[in-house]
Amino acid sequence: MKSYAKLLSPFIYLLPVALISGPFFSDLFISIITLAILPIIIKNYRVYILSNVSKLFFIFFILLCVSAIFSDFLNETYKSSFFYFRFFIYSLAIVYILENNQDFIKVITYIILATLFVLTTDALLQFIFQKNYLTGEKLLDYKRITGLFGDEKILGSYVIRILPLTIYLMLKNNFKNTTIFFLSLYFSTCIFVSGERTSVLLFTIFLFILFFAFKIEIKHKLVFVTSMFLIFILTLIYSQNLFDRLFYETFSDMIEVDDKGNLNLYFFSKGHTLMYLTSLNIFFENPMFGTGPKSFRFLCMDEFYNISQSYLACSTHPHNYYFQLLAETGILGFSFIVFCLIFLVYSFIKHYKNSKNTPPHLLLLVGLIINLFPFAPTGNFFNNWMSIIIYFPVGFLIYELKLLKK
Repeated sequence: MKSYAKLLSPFIYLLPVALISGPFFSDLFISIITLAILPIIIKNYRVYILSNVSKLFFIFFILLCVSAIFSDFLNETYKSSFFYFRFFIYSLAIVYILENNQDFIKVITYIILATLFVLTTDALLQFIFQKNYLTGEKLLDYKRITGLFGDEKILGSYVIRILPLTIYLMLKNNFKNTTIFFLSLYFSTCIFVSGERTSVLLFTIFLFILFFAFKIEIKHKLVFVTSMFLIFILTLIYSQNLFDRLFYETFSDMIEVDDKGNLNLYFFSKGHTLMYLTSLNIFFENPMFGTGPKSFRFLCMDEFYNISQSYLACSTHPHNYYFQLLAETGILGFSFIVFCLIFLVYSFIKHYKNSKNTPPHLLLLVGLIINLFPFAPTGNFFNNWMSIIIYFPVGFLIYELKLLKK
């Protein structure tokens, strides 16, 4: 068992780097892990499959398959539904490795720290000198720093989703508070300079929870938040482009005065608002099972759903998990993500109240709450890259919850 866990471990070790390289290697590693761990899970089904968390996931998986079968776009939707189980299986693989490889937490911690250090350093160099040092070319978009992600504008999204897990791992490895403080501070600059407004919003919520909920001395909280605020102010002073992106463009997108002088208010932007309304129209016509995973793109320009007949109401997905699941999986699929969010919030409150100090696994709960925060634009719920990074901390959380029951 232990030797097999050590054999699987490198595929998890490589995930933080693979997620930066693109979807191919990360998806390849997930597929290998899934195939390799399935015999273990089936053999020990009482431990892995019959748990309440596993039952909940597999109910959701069945709902996805049913939604895909009844969809008019089965040739497209089956890919995102029939194979969706592999993301949760890889979370169970992490649980198995944690239980059988005592070096895993230490190794994965240093790999993630090294990855974030290189990523942050490269991003800051791009931000300061407005140049991509890997290609030697000037940046095409001065408002959006992408770092090692190249053309993909997901630098901030990557960091905000992996940072809570990173802090959890540092706590598990008994890092000094000062070390955790400075490393977190350094990595967080990536979120600011990326120019990703959603990531900045989620990071603000993350800081808010840390400040009010975590049981550390108030002076340490004030120093951390003040330092973050000063870094944010300095980046805005240094870059007028970043200031325009985070403030001027945000308010311009949310508030619009039309040709008749009427004031229109939008939820994030006109495009987001129209996509959300189109999603609701699709849901109202397909309330039980929706129209199938990843089907929004095929229906959003249909005049029956897109009442505005605007191209702004159409995209590959509605840019919000909750509206996407309503439209594509109906009320049943939507109920799954709502239940998960409620469970995470309830668990956070429960474990917070029952502990004198701050247990490390609270960081995992906060990270997942941030991932599922309903009032922010998101990527595609069924996107492989997004699913891999969301399910990454799930395995650690299941492992911690199992420890608490012993």
